[in-house]
Amino acid sequence: MTIYAQWGNNPGVHAASTMMLGHIQTNSVSMFTNLCSLLFNTNLSVTAPNVFQLFAGALPDMTVSVGSTQTTDYSEDLMQTLFHELGHASLFHKVGQVYWTGVISQITWNITQYASTSINYPYGAGTETLAGLIQINEAWAEFIGKEHHRRFHPNGQTIVWSMGIKQGYPNAIENDRWFFNLWINTGIFYDLLDPANNEMNDGLDNFSIQNMYNCFGPNTNGFCDFRAKFLQNNSSENTTTMNNLMQNQNQWNGNCFNGWPNPIKL
Repeated sequence: MTIYAQWGNNPGVHAASTMMLGHIQTNSVSMFTNLCSLLFNTNLSVTAPNVFQLFAGALPDMTVSVGSTQTTDYSEDLMQTLFHELGHASLFHKVGQVYWTGVISQITWNITQYASTSINYPYGAGTETLAGLIQINEAWAEFIGKEHHRRFHPNGQTIVWSMGIKQGYPNAIENDRWFFNLWINTGIFYDLLDPANNEMNDGLDNFSIQNMYNCFGPNTNGFCDFRAKFLQNNSSENTTTMNNLMQNQNQWNGNCFNGWPNPIKL
């Protein structure tokens, strides 16, 4: 993988992304040009052609931004961010280039439509044409980032998006129902992974990360498709139990029956 590291103007760990442009064979340079134009408000191929050619010769698979005061010492936050991004990269290898091009296209469109201060920036409102791709991509990455953080630092703390606070493990995992917005239901993965804990609507327990990963593919256009593949791969499990688990995560199973978000099948 080709990884770009960059300095930010403020302390701490900033934005990161996993575009996988070095692994996309079609239109990767034009996608990189569009993203640069949106993020830097300039066409680098015109304003800085030598720099652009340097970038184009080694297109980034991942970018990570840290603050100007960030030291080279180990950071829990940075480790969690990197595992989040590696979660994206792992998904890329299951879903393929066409799928990933859809992810980039949808995020690029979102950036043009929503103000940077909007809760819908940059992942969208969950109603866009390819919102299901964003849902799976971000939910999986956040799950992978936090689960590996928990394994390395069981006494650590992490931001719980659905509560807006930092919490220690294991409560952070249990309470983290969604990432960034209600429709990115990362809590579904946690409920499948965790041991039996007598929760009313969590009757599926101790499924491995590999088991969940095997449910992804080029046609996993959202959690509704994930549910179907999970039940196909685990045929001994009760469909109602899976439906109840997903329904407990922001009524997601009902959303499947209501046709959300009516995504285009890639």
